[in-house]
Parts: sequence; C-alpha cells; structure tokens
Amino acid sequence: MWILLWISQVSLWTLSSATVHLDVVNQWNYLSFDLPYHFTSASEIRLDNTVFTGLEISDDRIFIATPRLRAGVPATLSTIPRHVPPGSGPTLSAYPSWQLHGPMRGNVNCSQLISVYRMKMDSCHRLWVGVEWFLDIDKIVENCMLLPTSKVVL
Repeated sequence: MWILLWISQVSLWTLSSATVHLDVVNQWNYLSFDLPYHFTSASEIRLDNTVFTGLEISDDRIFIATPRLRAGVPATLSTIPRHVPPGSGPTLSAYPSWQLHGPMRGNVNCSQLISVYRMKMDSCHRLWVGVEWFLDIDKIVENCMLLPTSKVVL
C-alpha cells in the first residue's frame, strides 16, 4: 500500500515538474458568427449556448462543429481562415452556406444540417459529417422518420 502511494506521489511530482508550452492560435470569449443581414432576429441567438465539439484543419481553413445542444446556435458547421494573427478570434462563417443550416428551433427541415457533432476530412479532402439530433427530438422524429438514411459529404 505504501509503495503504491509513493509511486503515485512520484508520478504526480514528475507530471507537475514537466513544462509544456502551448501556443494560442485562436481565442474567443464567445464564438461569433458573420450573420447575413436577413438572418433571424438577434434575440434568438444565444452565444453562451454555443460550444464547439470538433474541428478539422485543411490547407486554407479550419472547420468547426458547433452542435445545437441548446437553442440559439446560429450555425452548426462553420469555418474560419487558417492563417490569421495568433490569438485573434475570427468570426465563424456558416459552411457551406447559411441556406443549408436548419432553423435554430421550430420547424425542422431534414434536408438541412440540424446539429453537427463531429467531422473528419479524408485523404481526398472530402468532409464527412456526423450529425446528432438534440433539439426538438419529437419534431425531428415526426418529420424525418420516414426518410431514408443518408450520408452527408461536403
């Protein structure tokens, strides 16, 4: 028992004494979006409900997944430029366009992106998107249950 405690203490001491240097690439207090002028009213947008759960880096941009875990997330798949000044917080652009993103709440259109959770870019630069349905699950099931299973490749 004492040997186990001693090994644990030595391990923790070793980890705490190791120095790791991380560079800040981008930072935000809240993620911000470049909303089109005709977009929904600003009162429906809740930037404090927007968190990113996945990112994928390409040659010229970074793809960011922001699932709709709660109401008020304007876009669920976005991009930012890859080469920006260190420490900046660029605005997110809906990918591939604002028209492909479903409503933040209300009527659900199953041909639009509802809630992107993860993504992966393959060697041919195709973006494979994993979708999770969190908001209005009853309405989504009601509207989308009879649709065939589909793959979204962007």
